[in-house]
Formats: sequence, C-alpha cells, structure tokens
Amino acid sequence: MAQYQAATIHAMDVANRYGITGLKDAWAGESALNAFKALGDAGKVTLHLAAAIDVKYGLENGSFDVTRLEAMRDKY
Repeated sequence: MAQYQAATIHAMDVANRYGITGLKDAWAGESALNAFKALGDAGKVTLHLAAAIDVKYGLENGSFDVTRLEAMRDKY
C-alpha cells in the first residue's frame, strides 16, 4: 500500500502544479483503493480523486460477482 500512496501523492503534487483539480484511476484494484482511502482518511488528498473498481469480468473469469462489487463500492 505504501507504494500506491507514494505514487498517488506524487501524481497529486504534479497535478496541483498544473492546476488539475481531479484524477481518476480507470481500473483500480483493492490495493489502490485501500491506499486512496488511507490518504483520504489522513487528510492528504489535495484534489478530487475518483476510481473505477476493477471487476475482473469475462468468459475466462466466470460469472459477474455483483455482491463483491457492491461491498467494495460501499467500503470505499
């Protein structure tokens, strides 16, 4: 999680320097979501941070787990 937090802090610093007010992770796994939440809880998020939860859906992965997705949505 520390690596995700460090990378997110760096990305926010760069974005802030250029006046960018929001970032979105388009394929966030649970490790990234944990890092984002920890930064938010610590008051270290300096812009709007959004994430699309990865769903690992497809023929090779079996059925779509809606319960898991809803639980992650509610947690983060």
